[in-house]
Amino acid sequence: MKQELGLMGRADFLSPGIFGCDIAYPDERVAMWVDSCVWSGCDKHGWTFTSDWQARVDRWQKDADVATKNLQAIGWRVLRDRECRVTKNPHQVAAWIMQQLAMQPDIEGDMDELQLAKLARVDALSRCELEDWREFLKTVKRLGKLWRREAEEMLPEMSPEVFGVLWRCANHHGIIGYGKDGYRDGGLLNAALVDAGLGGDDETV
Repeated sequence: MKQELGLMGRADFLSPGIFGCDIAYPDERVAMWVDSCVWSGCDKHGWTFTSDWQARVDRWQKDADVATKNLQAIGWRVLRDRECRVTKNPHQVAAWIMQQLAMQPDIEGDMDELQLAKLARVDALSRCELEDWREFLKTVKRLGKLWRREAEEMLPEMSPEVFGVLWRCANHHGIIGYGKDGYRDGGLLNAALVDAGLGGDDETV
């Protein structure tokens, strides 16, 4: 799922009072669980249990509800999807997660105009664009410092609006923001994108 999304997040994130989730985005306070079809009662892939096992399933579902409510109570957005859908349509789930990241208000206040614009643009994300974006990230990571020479060849053929959203998210989560030597080079790459008319941001997060 994280490979499809291109944004790593933090796996098995734990902090005081927070139940562990599968993928967490602490900056946006977004938590993602991929629920087992067996335990979550999937109508397509669920099982018929004996009374003893059904009690265990009921307890699991109760714990999941408690974890969701506890996170929501401290301002987190909780995402849940079943493993069958994540496995079958990972690109759709990835686009959905990115949409939720764009929707989540900043901790300091309500959703601003930039976040609303990001949400509207992520809606237009297609499977082809997500695949192009993953290839772009692989190229950036492989080239490291050499991106300056081949920047134009690396850029995927997608709309400037969508690319701007994806770049902003990747830079925010550190996917592009660090070179091989650990230094921050996101601002330089960002400037190249702006010069090329392919989105970018006015500031490096």
